Amino acid sequence: MSGWISVEDRLPETGQMVIATYKNNYGKWRTIVANYTQRWTEPSNDIETDWNDDISEYHEEKDEYFLLAGWYERIENWGDYEFITVGEGTVTHWIPLPEPPKESPDG
Repeated sequence: MSGWISVEDRLPETGQMVIATYKNNYGKWRTIVANYTQRWTEPSNDIETDWNDDISEYHEEKDEYFLLAGWYERIENWGDYEFITVGEGTVTHWIPLPEPPKESPDG
């Protein structure tokens, strides 16, 4: 890997899991697993996010709700939630996730 990529240079593809970093409201750097969603690319398949202007928007021609464009922190162990919007800072850099380790033949 060549290092961190500035969001000013390019954004990851929609749905690509990456490591992202930003400064929170206290001036501390946070590093998270996240993905970036481009506008009109990720359908909102959740009744609770539909009708919520902070999370989704309605596309009249497609008659469907889509997640708003932006950064979403991925959460794999938090009950009903798979992701939350990054709301306490602005992501400035990202880097692709490394490949997971390969398992050894004995275990």
